[in-house]
Amino acid sequence: MKYDYLIVGSGLYGATFAHKARQADKKVLVIDKRSHLGGNIYCEEIEGINVHKYGAHIFHTNNKEVWNFVNSIVEFNRYTNCPVANYKGELYNLPFNMNTFNRMWPEVHTPAQAQAKINEQKAEAVAALGGREPHNLEEQALCLVGKDIFYKLIKEYTEKQWGRDCKNLPPQDYSQDMKFWWPQTEAIIATLYAYQATGNEKYLEMHKQISDWTYAHFPDKEYGEWYGYLHRDGTVAQPAKGNIFKGPFHIPRMMIRSYTLCEEIMKK
Repeated sequence: MKYDYLIVGSGLYGATFAHKARQADKKVLVIDKRSHLGGNIYCEEIEGINVHKYGAHIFHTNNKEVWNFVNSIVEFNRYTNCPVANYKGELYNLPFNMNTFNRMWPEVHTPAQAQAKINEQKAEAVAALGGREPHNLEEQALCLVGKDIFYKLIKEYTEKQWGRDCKNLPPQDYSQDMKFWWPQTEAIIATLYAYQATGNEKYLEMHKQISDWTYAHFPDKEYGEWYGYLHRDGTVAQPAKGNIFKGPFHIPRMMIRSYTLCEEIMKK
């Protein structure tokens, strides 16, 4: 049998693309090295309870079209994420709220007091650098959130995730307004796939918007290589162009795949 698409991996992206492609009367073959569908969001039933085999995954969206789409496949359960961090017997609410700050600093009772405490510790960390830029993630984090939050709620979890000391991780500023290089490249490819699979012109418009913004802001105008980390307004958040996270994979892959996809689309 001949297929229109071969999809490697049946995780969230692969399964969604296969589903939409089949709705567009395309023939799809999905392969996966695991014995189940769903990738890391796979659930297995244990005594009538759906258990997240690879850890909890929580779905958020404010896009009505996306919400209607996912609910057309399965009914979603209402869930509020209320984790608690245990630091040497001290319990802290996460994400941060006033309970977190009051537990950490009993004299703090208002957002303004919490911000003042954080600013005080941030200033200490900046002063300790003596005017130079942070050389590693620990120094950067201390400048962003101060010593108490970093050492109690960030350091050990981060080192567990990456398998190395924070002093040996690069000083990327992972702010909430950040734009990363790799989601941009994946979005450029994904919008072309979506148009090829559905023929819907809105995906071409999305592709143009993402491509125009990405190529206008990510490449270094002097040297050509892409920055890895921008703020949402397009300014450079961190000047690194290569580190243990950003290697020579996503950008050339995007360029090559986009070129071949455009050739395939134009031949139709």
